[in-house]
Amino acid sequence: MARLAGVCILAVLVLAAGASAAIYPGTSQALMPTVKEIGFAQLGAFKPAKKPVAALLKGYKNGVVALYAKGTTKAPVNALATVYVYSSTAAARLAWKHACSKCTTQAAPQGLKVKAEAGTSNGQPTLHTVSTCGNVYLDVIEQGSQSALKIDTDVAKITNAVLTRAIHGGLSSCSAK
Repeated sequence: MARLAGVCILAVLVLAAGASAAIYPGTSQALMPTVKEIGFAQLGAFKPAKKPVAALLKGYKNGVVALYAKGTTKAPVNALATVYVYSSTAAARLAWKHACSKCTTQAAPQGLKVKAEAGTSNGQPTLHTVSTCGNVYLDVIEQGSQSALKIDTDVAKITNAVLTRAIHGGLSSCSAK
């Protein structure tokens, strides 16, 4: 399985965050990356995410989902990103713990929690990651007609963009309470 690219960038972002421990105070909508940030076209508007399943519901405040695409008609690449904001780091970590039972925990810096599952679907490489940083929870699934390494890099770009926005929006660190 391809290792998540960009974890070093996340470490820099986390370490660069402010010293006081503060969770992200904003909404999930504000965390979704722009087309320019990730190099994908956005398919439709951001939509409110359905409430998470019961195992992920404790402390849930709000969520948003977006579908991104790039490539060509003959070689499409699609990414589905869901962001949830929780009332606390503990609630987001509990949701992360119960998400994606097939995913395996990956090494990550400074309190960032990441699980991933790589595979194929319809003959194309697929990567599913679930991560949490502070009270922000992110679930990304990407599939497409490109190498597993490129899919890995795309998912890392989406993750980095969401967490950068969270830090700029007030999240002090991945271990903020």
